[in-house]
Amino acid sequence: MKGIDRIYFDDNDLSERAYSVYINSDLTFYREEKSGVYYAGLNHKEDPVEIGNLQDVEKYLISFDENEMED
Repeated sequence: MKGIDRIYFDDNDLSERAYSVYINSDLTFYREEKSGVYYAGLNHKEDPVEIGNLQDVEKYLISFDENEMED
């Protein structure tokens, strides 16, 4: 996709729970330069889908948390 760049999160960008999911996954994130909208793919080969803002990224990652099912 034109106009989006692959990004890497660090532990200052996300909550501890979301970051733990992120670093233990193959998820790949991108950010559209002009709008700031985030996109994600299940790996670097998959076409990314729109996620939204950083808060949406947080929710998206937590949805993959195995402990989410227990809460």
